[in-house]
Amino acid sequence: GDIIPKIVNVVENSNNCMSIDFPEECPCCGTKLIRDGINMRCTNKKCKDQVILQITHFIKKLGCKHTSEATLKNFGIYSFEDLINFIPNKKYKSEVKLYDELNSKVFTKSKQDLLAATNFVGLSETLINKIVDFYGFENIENCNYIGLPDGVGEITLSKFKESILDNLNIVNMFINDSRYNYTEVNLSLPENKIKNSNGMSI
Repeated sequence: GDIIPKIVNVVENSNNCMSIDFPEECPCCGTKLIRDGINMRCTNKKCKDQVILQITHFIKKLGCKHTSEATLKNFGIYSFEDLINFIPNKKYKSEVKLYDELNSKVFTKSKQDLLAATNFVGLSETLINKIVDFYGFENIENCNYIGLPDGVGEITLSKFKESILDNLNIVNMFINDSRYNYTEVNLSLPENKIKNSNGMSI
């Protein structure tokens, strides 16, 4: 729970000490792990465990509640292609619920919302949206270092660029599906104010 332990004292040369052997390979796909800050990371983009985590993060970020890693595995969903092509068995309410949520909460989101829900290693949704707002969604594939958004440095933008093509492919899978139905809401006030039953402008 992100609890920071308090160090009480340092014990040197304790007889109870034991060496720790850090893992060298991903337990799922066997790819050699790399050290990324305090984390050990698998670099295989097709690693099933990684992809399932990304899918779970993606759909939960967009408001789908009836899902988990175990649920996706039970439904045979191991890739974004599987998610797109998922057809529920109407005998099982959990499958129908997930399918309905995909239609109402994922296929109705804007391109930018879909992109912000994808996986950019080390970047928050706020940073992703800040970068997209700065360059514009249509130009985001070709973003470069000519000017940077406030609070975004070259290292951060480099991390963004490492994942942008893969994540745009995911976005395109959804917006090119026949179920995609995003309607932009116009929040601007009408030129002519609406009058109530008493004839007063509101």
